[in-house]
Amino acid sequence: MKRILIYTICSLFSIFTHSSDIDKNSTVIQSDLSTKIHSFYRAYIINSQNDYKKDSILTEYCTNNLKSVVENEWTKDGYDFVLDGGGAEFCPDSIIVTKKNDKYVVFYKYSQYPISDKLATDSLYILVNQEQKISHIIRPCDNYKIPNDD
Repeated sequence: MKRILIYTICSLFSIFTHSSDIDKNSTVIQSDLSTKIHSFYRAYIINSQNDYKKDSILTEYCTNNLKSVVENEWTKDGYDFVLDGGGAEFCPDSIIVTKKNDKYVVFYKYSQYPISDKLATDSLYILVNQEQKISHIIRPCDNYKIPNDD
């Protein structure tokens, strides 16, 4: 009987310790939004031809201010800030998101113009606000940031 009691106590201690580790790890995952940004870009690329779905995706993942700028620029001159210009065949399976200091870096591949078998790689910097929404997109080539907060 004493042996069963000791075994039960040790088992409960082990379960409690393991569940405590899981909670700590889930906090780390939540603070790194790479997966969320990856999901955003994958959904956006897959639905890039469907304006209704793009609107929903922007609403879900981005701040209202960023969404407004992206949609206004697209309407005004066809430039897609989310995809650094757009107009190419993008590869949704090529998206890689890494965290670099306070920014996330999104890498993705697309067909070179004119459309060929060769793929080019582009990257963008993403800033996320405290509500865990994408608040800014920055082109690394010239550090142009939208929305421009100046």
